[in-house]
Amino acid sequence: MIDYLYWAPMGVIYLTCCYFLFTTRSSSNLVSKHPLGYEGEQKQFDIPKDTSNLPAHLTLFIQPKSNAFSGYEIYQTLSSSGLKYGEHQMFHLMHDSGIVFSVCDANAPGALDLNDLGQTECPNGLAAFIDTQSLQFNPQHLKLFVDTSKLIAEDLDANIILEDQSPLEPSTIDIWHSQYFATESA
Repeated sequence: MIDYLYWAPMGVIYLTCCYFLFTTRSSSNLVSKHPLGYEGEQKQFDIPKDTSNLPAHLTLFIQPKSNAFSGYEIYQTLSSSGLKYGEHQMFHLMHDSGIVFSVCDANAPGALDLNDLGQTECPNGLAAFIDTQSLQFNPQHLKLFVDTSKLIAEDLDANIILEDQSPLEPSTIDIWHSQYFATESA
């Protein structure tokens, strides 16, 4: 029963995040300037693999080592990490091409209320997620997602864990890269 109480909110958050990402896309974000998705002369470029059998989102949980994260602590850390508060009461790292990744409360429904920072707490931490089906998803955004999540965890004195409760390892990042991208020379 305790396992269900722990996993049920995370499942709801995951589904909520998926819903938000798929319902907020505009048709203008679906058109790339260049057919291969790069600008200028490049010696090397990345070709996305067939990812239809892979997860549509990669999620990292930023879990507190001891006390729950306070609203002020979350706001200060995420803002100083370059994330902007926006749609669906979540923080987003933005790029010219749109949202790179988002961060929300790890408890359902995932919203972080800036109007009540003093009362906001995240006892189970934060969930950072990136949409792997986005046309803007590339190796640089994957690296930015992981590196920024590590900085946030360090600043909040937290651990980064995966959905299966295992810690984030360098080998996991290598596996993600090999699953989602293939590199060929131009």
